[in-house]
Amino acid sequence: MCIRDRDDVMSRVTFFNTGPDQTPGLIVMFIADRVGGVNLDPYHDSVGVFFNASDEAQAYQMPTSSEYHLHEVQANSADPIVRTATFDRSTGTFYVPARTTAVFTAYDPPAIEASIEVTPTTALVGSTVDVQVLSLIHISEPTRPY
Repeated sequence: MCIRDRDDVMSRVTFFNTGPDQTPGLIVMFIADRVGGVNLDPYHDSVGVFFNASDEAQAYQMPTSSEYHLHEVQANSADPIVRTATFDRSTGTFYVPARTTAVFTAYDPPAIEASIEVTPTTALVGSTVDVQVLSLIHISEPTRPY
């Protein structure tokens, strides 16, 4: 699935660092995955994109309960500068090097599938019946496309 129309963009894309108190040269954009019960991406819950056009590294703090990581492509990049972009969950602060666009993702955990199988044992009236309950939990992570 993808973002299909204007309404979808308006409901999913949010810009921060706006208004008279904004940090010059820094654009902060977040894209929400789950809106209206529709999950566009099974791998990420949200994506934060930081465009730092300034000559200095920038720190941007915002309240979040999510754990963000530099996108895998950038974290494994040959560019040593972009690899220094980080997120500090304890303070909610994103750090972005000078003249860098950094993409952070919040992981969307896989669904947990659980099943319980009950196997009764046939017994005579008045005797003890043994019931064995087997609990199987299977956690599966989808294969990432990159």
